[in-house]
Amino acid sequence: MKYSKLKTGGILLAASMLFALPQVAHAGYKNIISHGSTYAESEYGNGEAIVKVRLVQEGSIRYWQMRLPGGFWATCDGDCSEAYRRKLLDFWETIDEDSPNGFRK
Repeated sequence: MKYSKLKTGGILLAASMLFALPQVAHAGYKNIISHGSTYAESEYGNGEAIVKVRLVQEGSIRYWQMRLPGGFWATCDGDCSEAYRRKLLDFWETIDEDSPNGFRK
């Protein structure tokens, strides 16, 4: 009898935590001012993508974020289209460009 009550209580506790997590994550959510999309194209023939972007404000600071394939939002350093191309489409080529003597030569 005690085991079934503990099991039921554990299931209810787990279920309540599962439903509480999205609300807790949403409580500290940033203020989204605007959203849209941008087009990124590889300079080396590695494909193209339409990327979701959003303008976020934290206090008096505003910045753009791009949505990565796994669903994570990453801050764009300047142009979101260029940032997506360098970080995802042309990843290895970007490393090669940024290295002093060429990474893969």
